[in-house]
Amino acid sequence: EEVVYTCDTGHTLDGSAIGATTFTRTCQGDGMFSAPSTCQPVVCGVPTVGANSELPAGATSKKYLETITVPCKPGFALTSAPDSPAAYEATCEANGRFSGVEVCVNIDDCGGYQVDCGSGRCIDNQRPTGVHADDYRCQCDSGFEELIDPTTLARSCHNIDDCPAVNPCAPGSCVDGINDFSCSCPEVGYQSLGRSCARLECPSKSALHTTRSTDVAVKYEDEVTYTCDTGYSVDGSASGAHSYIATCEADEKLSGV
Repeated sequence: EEVVYTCDTGHTLDGSAIGATTFTRTCQGDGMFSAPSTCQPVVCGVPTVGANSELPAGATSKKYLETITVPCKPGFALTSAPDSPAAYEATCEANGRFSGVEVCVNIDDCGGYQVDCGSGRCIDNQRPTGVHADDYRCQCDSGFEELIDPTTLARSCHNIDDCPAVNPCAPGSCVDGINDFSCSCPEVGYQSLGRSCARLECPSKSALHTTRSTDVAVKYEDEVTYTCDTGYSVDGSASGAHSYIATCEADEKLSGV
């Protein structure tokens, strides 16, 4: 007579997933059963890893119910969240395949870390390195440039200084804008022309029985000499001064005329 033996789940006679799972033993004339066969655990080998993950160094072939931990590549994890697990565990199953194989995805280094670029937007690096500071960049608006904080390594957009090296607003000061600059001029005697400060002008003004040293308008703090005509003096006396100086004041008038 014969007795049929069946291998336990995950075992076959040759260790392959498609191998035979039963064997028979025959009762022989000497009252002994024929030699038994041995059931071997199914061998899965090493797993074919999911995208963006890699087998650990020295990975060995796995048998039924044995596991292997597979890490994601740097900058990748099981979800895009920065605190997501960065490895998965694959298990050798009875069918000779691994269960639990996952696909690792790029960690969101913008929203996940709540990056604030300011006047620009965060662009996640599609080929991450695993170092957060290197795995995103700020695409800045016009007139702004990306700067990196030397302490925190955080990236953000800052206004580009458009003021020239040589101050065009002197004696005022240059005020930086976005893709432009303007001038802050002294409150007394000057006016802003946008990109420069100009002295106020006093219009030409004549005086009776005098000749001006110039016939054009003069500017704030400039002086004009008035010379009396022959036979005239400032005070009407023969010994009186025959000229005087007028100064252009902040009210755009000549003093002393």
